[in-house]
Amino acid sequence: MTWKLKCSDGPLRGESLELSTELPLVLGRDNLPSKTVSRAHARIEFDGASFRIFDLQSSNGIRVNRSKVDSAEIHPGDLLQIGEFSFLVEGDEPKSQEQERTPSPASISKSNVQVTKTAQEKIKEKSRAAIGQIREKIRGLDVSQKVLGLLMLMGLIGHWIVSTSLIEDARVSLLDESYGVAKEVVRTLGDRNRAQLKESSAILLDCNFVRKTPGVVEAYVLDGQGQVVCPVSSSLEEDSITRGAVMHGEEMDNCFLRVTQHGLPTCDLIFPVRDWNSEKSQFETIGFSRLEFRPAKVEIAVQNLRSIRLKTLFLSLALLLIVWWLLRVWLARAAQNVAEGIHMAVSGNLQSLEKIESFAALDPVIEEVNRLIAKGNQGVKEVQAAEAHEASFLQSLFLQVLLLEERPVLVVDRENLFLAATGNLATVVPIDVNVLNAHITDIVADTHLQTELMTLLNDLSVSDRVIDRALTMSDRVIQVRALPLILNDTYVAAVLVF
Repeated sequence: MTWKLKCSDGPLRGESLELSTELPLVLGRDNLPSKTVSRAHARIEFDGASFRIFDLQSSNGIRVNRSKVDSAEIHPGDLLQIGEFSFLVEGDEPKSQEQERTPSPASISKSNVQVTKTAQEKIKEKSRAAIGQIREKIRGLDVSQKVLGLLMLMGLIGHWIVSTSLIEDARVSLLDESYGVAKEVVRTLGDRNRAQLKESSAILLDCNFVRKTPGVVEAYVLDGQGQVVCPVSSSLEEDSITRGAVMHGEEMDNCFLRVTQHGLPTCDLIFPVRDWNSEKSQFETIGFSRLEFRPAKVEIAVQNLRSIRLKTLFLSLALLLIVWWLLRVWLARAAQNVAEGIHMAVSGNLQSLEKIESFAALDPVIEEVNRLIAKGNQGVKEVQAAEAHEASFLQSLFLQVLLLEERPVLVVDRENLFLAATGNLATVVPIDVNVLNAHITDIVADTHLQTELMTLLNDLSVSDRVIDRALTMSDRVIQVRALPLILNDTYVAAVLVF
């Protein structure tokens, strides 16, 4: 396939210019009829490996992919801008002369295709393996680490979306303000030279006083036909805004299109200079003032905003990390409090609890449960070895277990003898907690409660389930939960939680 330049914008829209590897193509007014194109504007030639475009010192220059260049290598898909013409480069990548001389048999081509396919398959396998490893690593993470990763990802995406929107809004606002300043400058340039334009005194025109204004790249004064009269030695190729201003006599600019939309560094503003014609009794356009403007301060401000965006991103991620760490510490302390609140464990067939995978916050709780289970199992062996000391062992065990219990708890053995209680039990029921190994009816002062407790304990001794019941006292009713303790299928004690 031969290389072509297909015109996508301009008077030759839809037409194409062919490129040759043998002869260079000169672009100028002969093949691009427009005043925006110099007589010999650019040249495209093949250097043996690729096509290159060269600027032949044209007035308006050339652009490759919207960047102004003196020379550049071009490839299929590139956009060339020459004056008011835009060309899309079409074609295959050319072979070098050495490649053209080298034979390429069909067998070698097939082999190359197979090698390419094999290489692609290997790349795909490596990609799948890498993705699998990443998934396994994610699965192996602790829940808290997964939460941290999710928080970081959400914070990164949210911060980027918000900051990008804010920066773009700030950029547009700053550009609008900058365009306003440029319009005032170009009006001032025209007003200063109105009298000289009216008298056609080109030598007295002054277009240099605005050059020190920030953002002004070039300043021109044009006559009524759009020709440059200041600076005297300068010239401008006619473009769309000059034609529009001359035709309609209105101020025009291409700043929004060039800078705001396409991101080009400079734009042009043109302002008509009018004066009263007493003979015609009307205002007439006697010339134009024109600026090439670059909003440099806006570029600096946007760069500063982008720098601040990175700093605030790191700050946001650091804050999320601190929040995650505080949350983890709080959960660890809450779990420790839960662990310290576990004071009872039923011994028997239960040997130990396994730690929950990927939930390290529960480790202290599980360790405390296993400690109590081990202690209970040890107690069972001790009871079986020294059968006469069952009550005293249970009493010692529960006195230790209930030491830090905050809820009112009462423990009695299977003979209904008082074994242990929390210190705050006496504030709930009328009971003497200082008399150990006494019958429950002897230490409870309220007669109604004595009867209710005995009925509950008798029901509990023939049951293996928790019983919730309301107990009646002389002056009030209290709620209690009764838990039977079973060792080797034998009821040995009861725990009453009020």
